[in-house]
Amino acid sequence: MSNRCYFRFLRITLILLVVLMMLPVAASPLSAGGKTVITASIEGTITPGKLVFLERKIRDAEKTGAELLVIILDTPGGLVDATISINSAILNAELPVAVLVAPPGAIAASAGSFIVLSSDIAAMAPGTTIGAAQPVTLSPEGVEEAGDKTTKFLSKHLHNLANEKGRPPEIAERFVTENLTLSAREAYEEGVIDYLASNLSELLEQLHGQTVHKHDRKFILDTANPVIET
Repeated sequence: MSNRCYFRFLRITLILLVVLMMLPVAASPLSAGGKTVITASIEGTITPGKLVFLERKIRDAEKTGAELLVIILDTPGGLVDATISINSAILNAELPVAVLVAPPGAIAASAGSFIVLSSDIAAMAPGTTIGAAQPVTLSPEGVEEAGDKTTKFLSKHLHNLANEKGRPPEIAERFVTENLTLSAREAYEEGVIDYLASNLSELLEQLHGQTVHKHDRKFILDTANPVIET
């Protein structure tokens, strides 16, 4: 290539680079959509492993500045220690945490009731159930009701969780003392949950523009066209 051709090629290349630099940068999925909503699916028995998983999700949501963390819950119950630690993780998270009992047919039994009632936003899909939180112990003889001391402690703990979040503490206690169970509609009408939503999209539509108060802060939720991270 002659010097003249080389310099002509170089000028064209430089011009193209300048033009490309002046063009708008293509939007990433994050900038093209709205704020980030992180989801955490918890299915099955509540164990220490579920606690570690949720703590990691909360840390990720806090680090990335997510708008909201949504726990999608379906559990028959689990270990008391892990459940109480999950309550603490939700209460102390630096962002709003919602719990959605879903899909239809899912349950928030026993430990699940504690997780729902500790949330900043509680929702259930139609056809789901919450309650039956009376503690039991496992022994070589099988499953037995927990002692009176444990039952009193857990009923008071659930009472306090409900009271802290503006939910009916008397009903919360009955989940433990009477094994009370409620359908999604009943839970909504009694004020145990805040929303009825068949799925995540329905919940986020209802939450847009709503205000959550937490840690002396006011969060006005922007959940229109969110970027969902699982």
